[in-house]
Amino acid sequence: MVRIGTIRSAILPGCSSTRFGPSWSKMLEQNVASMGYQVVEVTNLFGHTAVEFRQLLNQNGLRAITNTVLINQLRNELDRTIADSLALGACYVALAIISEETLTSLDSLTAFAAEMNELGRKLCSYGLQLLYHHHSFELVTVNGELLLERLFRLLDPRFVQAELDLGRAANSGVDPARLLRLFAERAPLVHVKDVDAMGNFTEVGRGVVPYTRLFPLMRETGVKFAFVEQDTSDAPLASARMSLEYLKGLGFMY
Repeated sequence: MVRIGTIRSAILPGCSSTRFGPSWSKMLEQNVASMGYQVVEVTNLFGHTAVEFRQLLNQNGLRAITNTVLINQLRNELDRTIADSLALGACYVALAIISEETLTSLDSLTAFAAEMNELGRKLCSYGLQLLYHHHSFELVTVNGELLLERLFRLLDPRFVQAELDLGRAANSGVDPARLLRLFAERAPLVHVKDVDAMGNFTEVGRGVVPYTRLFPLMRETGVKFAFVEQDTSDAPLASARMSLEYLKGLGFMY
């Protein structure tokens, strides 16, 4: 079964780094949980402790699956990252993004992979799985293979797995189905987003990404969670609701 969730920061407009109050809880209850979402990815604690944030999610029937972090948090604040992830109840720690320069040469790519393997090993000892979340630049072809493939040949599957972005794949000219097959049993999480014929992000079901055939393939390739994401929207809450209603209409379990 593939469970469908959403990325919290993308659907809560007007958020800042300040602490939130009762209106936040009301927003979560009325606009996220009420849509039918049950799981979320956390990308920002907004001034709260991880314990406080988990309580807020629990109060609204939501569960954090992923703690999404930056590379400096893994390098310089690993103990805190581990503590926050455990306090949130997350199963995964996802690296949000790296600089393109990190993968520009074989030496830098090899060094980065070794670093990720070691970080993943440490996280694994606490029951946490490290994920690498790609963007578009890793989907270029180098000597007949995707740069993302080259990186993952150097990553230990026990310690580092993938979080695939199916919308970015389609927008980069890479068949999302091909990507799912390439990373079968190595991508427990995916980002579900859609793009129109002009390459603009849109609600799931309104673009060109063929989710009617991708969701069955997700089940076959070991995907456990699919997180709805839309990079840009004038009405993010409405977009999140529209995307989920489309997926419900297809009969997918979540």
